[in-house]
Amino acid sequence: MGTDGKTVVKTAEGREVANYGGKNYLLETALKGDFGFIKAWKADTSGNLIYRRTARNFNSDIAPAAKFTIAEVEEIVEEGELDPD
Repeated sequence: MGTDGKTVVKTAEGREVANYGGKNYLLETALKGDFGFIKAWKADTSGNLIYRRTARNFNSDIAPAAKFTIAEVEEIVEEGELDPD
């Protein structure tokens, strides 16, 4: 920090900086979680999931964001039994 407590004396060299609305932002890569725990309504034996109600809000985003996803489901059906829509 500078002497005024607001300015940066040395920036992060080699890192990408983007300008939005006249303000500079330092871009960082996202952290990837090791495990994602989700709840689904139905699953087939291939691992396809169907979400119901509020589980549709975030579970579909959490599942691909983790290295490993663990799903709790209410019912497991054979492959091809889930409605593709």
